Amino acid sequence: MSKVYDAPFYFYPIKPMRVWPEDVEDFYQGRAEWVAEPKINEWRAPVLHDGKQAKLWNRDGGLFNGGKLPKEVEPIEAHLSRLLPGSPTMLDGGIVNQRTKEHKGIFVVFDVLMLEGEWLGETGKNLNYLERRALVEELLGQHAEEPWLWILPQERVDQIGMYNRLLEEDEELYEGIVLKQATSTYPINLSKCVDVPNWVKCKKLEDHRKEG
Repeated sequence: MSKVYDAPFYFYPIKPMRVWPEDVEDFYQGRAEWVAEPKINEWRAPVLHDGKQAKLWNRDGGLFNGGKLPKEVEPIEAHLSRLLPGSPTMLDGGIVNQRTKEHKGIFVVFDVLMLEGEWLGETGKNLNYLERRALVEELLGQHAEEPWLWILPQERVDQIGMYNRLLEEDEELYEGIVLKQATSTYPINLSKCVDVPNWVKCKKLEDHRKEG
């Protein structure tokens, strides 16, 4: 039986491992069990809803209560408080950051980690990535047309030309792609962010160099 936790408390989101741009096609060749999503220029901001209100956290374990994004945080928290169910819920996502000139006050949803106080990741129901993504659509899909909310599109890895196409469409917004193994579960860590081999990011070459 899945363990039920009391909210609010913080979980540390997982971090994708890195693949260099020149290696990305070699990486995903023949990996039909993987899916790809655009890598958005965003601030990582997990959501914890305690059944009454939603709060955005940063990936260092602190509340995103103003700080670098004072104008964006409160409206997003109000929207999520309105839409999420009246029981402990956790989302993994981010806020499109201030470096993008055309896109402000937008919350990007990656994943759902808790519903009705029950973990969906490891130590809980242990749902795989596609199962959790289906729950994201069920939870928020009907609101996807609201301008403040983005649910990222996906493509099967064996069918994509996503990397170059996204950079051509909007170099300011799209940083690259994130590859996710369809069968992967989500390790819940309450002490630190951890790199996982079944989420892989490939950013623009200059962004890789900035990261070192």
